Order: sequence, then structure tokens, then C-alpha cells
Amino acid sequence: MVRTQLYLPENLYDIAKKEARETKTSFADIVRLSLEMMLVQKQTMNMEELKKRFPIFKFAGIVKGSSGEVDNDNIDDFLYGTEQAK
Repeated sequence: MVRTQLYLPENLYDIAKKEARETKTSFADIVRLSLEMMLVQKQTMNMEELKKRFPIFKFAGIVKGSSGEVDNDNIDDFLYGTEQAK
């Protein structure tokens, strides 16, 4: 790793410190993750790269149907075939 120093606007610093506290991680981890999300993940990845990096993408394409067919009121019926008891 490379050690660096940077100047941040106070409001951005406060937001990052708050996020670090809430997620029980370090301020440095928040900065690294934010940079990675903005710069590295911004680059176009194909589906195989996405599946390697983010396992949740292994499920991409399993559910078929238009977004108009599924909403909060009928998601259980859509996923399981019958509405679950509330």
C-alpha cells in the first residue's frame, strides 16, 4: 500500500467518519472502498468478471418477467408460486 495525504471538504469528511462508525470499520477502509467503487468498478466488466468479483451476479437472469409483473404486493407469489402468510 501507498501512504498518502489528502484534503477533504469538512462535510465529506464528516460523512465518511459517520459511515466508518456505523459500519464498525476504519475511515481509511471507507476511503479505499469509495475510491474502488468510483474508479475500479466504474470500468466496464463482462458478466464473467462480475460473477467472479460479486457472487450475487451468479443469479443474474434466473428470474424472468417484466418489472410490471412484480411489485411489493405480489413478490412472494412471484418467487414461490403462492402468497406467503403474513
